[in-house]
Amino acid sequence: MAQRKPRVLNFRDLTVYQKAICYQKEIYEAIKAFPHFEDDVLITALRKNVVSITLNIAEGNANFYYNKEHDRYNTAVEKLSSTRAILDLALSLNYISAQQYKELDNLAEEVLRMLIKLMDKIHIKNKRSESAC
Repeated sequence: MAQRKPRVLNFRDLTVYQKAICYQKEIYEAIKAFPHFEDDVLITALRKNVVSITLNIAEGNANFYYNKEHDRYNTAVEKLSSTRAILDLALSLNYISAQQYKELDNLAEEVLRMLIKLMDKIHIKNKRSESAC
């Protein structure tokens, strides 16, 4: 049986959620310099990804079951990786500066570390629950 969380906390209190919001704002700022012909591809993909990161963090935290929370955080990690890949392309096309890229990538790395830490905590809770039976 799936392990149920004792309570659901406010996702807005999560540091990783707050960092993801900052990352989203920084991405939105960076894409202002992209050429307009990228509106339908790179800009749209970046917007969808960064929104998905924050939404999955919120949905995961608001879930009653640890496995579903873990799944949402994993999806956030996937979207974060996709975002970083698009930024690699944006750098190579000179849409963003090396300094912008470095700042965005450092912030992405920070969000990634926080998400992995949360996922590891869930994994440990699940292992304890399995061994208790």
